[in-house]
Amino acid sequence: VFVLATCKIRISRVFFVKLNTCFEKGVNDERELFLLENISSRVASLVSGVPNRAKNMLSAIAKDEMPRQPIHNGCFNPSDCENREECFKCLPEDNVFSMSGVSHEIKYKLYRRGKCSFEDMKNEPSLSPLQKKQIEMYLTDAPPIVDRENLKGFLSTLWYPMCYLDFETMQLPFPPFDGLHPFEPCAFQFSLHKQEHKGAPLEHISCIAKPGCDPRRLIAEALCENIPDGACVTAYNMQLEKMMVLALAKRFEDLHDKLMSVANNITDMMRPFEERWYYDGKMKGSCSLKSVLHALYPDDRELDYQSLSGVHNGQEATTVYA
Repeated sequence: VFVLATCKIRISRVFFVKLNTCFEKGVNDERELFLLENISSRVASLVSGVPNRAKNMLSAIAKDEMPRQPIHNGCFNPSDCENREECFKCLPEDNVFSMSGVSHEIKYKLYRRGKCSFEDMKNEPSLSPLQKKQIEMYLTDAPPIVDRENLKGFLSTLWYPMCYLDFETMQLPFPPFDGLHPFEPCAFQFSLHKQEHKGAPLEHISCIAKPGCDPRRLIAEALCENIPDGACVTAYNMQLEKMMVLALAKRFEDLHDKLMSVANNITDMMRPFEERWYYDGKMKGSCSLKSVLHALYPDDRELDYQSLSGVHNGQEATTVYA
């Protein structure tokens, strides 16, 4: 608006255009995909400050060195700053910002009070007893917590045949296939390990849809074909896997009963770590698979995501597939 105004082009109204997440492809009219919000008055109130902000930005870009900027909310919000590593190099490797289970707001408060390292935080009264315990275990290299009773109880809920399931999904702003909403996850690939009985060898089945085609029917049929009736299905952080199977069951009436059986038999393998039935200080408060594997098998490169060739995480898988 500022640039157009300096060119003597008058702007009478300004709209913010956003995606309508309630839009369903194949059901709603295509014109309903976007929502318009009139932000004319808000923009008008900000235009006068643009020249000074632009001047400061151009001045910063022209410098040979990074401008000195204190660590603040913008380092993580709305997303990670690409220069964060440069600004954080003054902090120890294990610092307040690398701790899991603590909000960014609390982390900034601690940082501004000089609480940068784990050592600084070990007696911090604002932290919960669990958070203090996590820091203490990490600093002292204490042996892991092992709650054998609850672990045995959890393992008793599993049965054979057992399947280990993991999906890869795409979440596109413009839904390419009927029945999808903007940014709704759509599975295009799964990896399945199947074990008939305790101690039996693992059988690996993988399925990936051809790019450009609706992958859902292929994925649904492959799941029904390869997961035995009544099998125990496990996933790590199962929310996505269960949501995908339920979505497929809803879409394909002829496969509904089998897919619902699969969804109802999914068990979350993250639970023992989330509940702290097993906890190692090297996990730094996180129960993500990456943190758990690093704590349990720190020197096993086969279990290190960074040693993978090409694709290292779900986001990269989605990008490469696209």
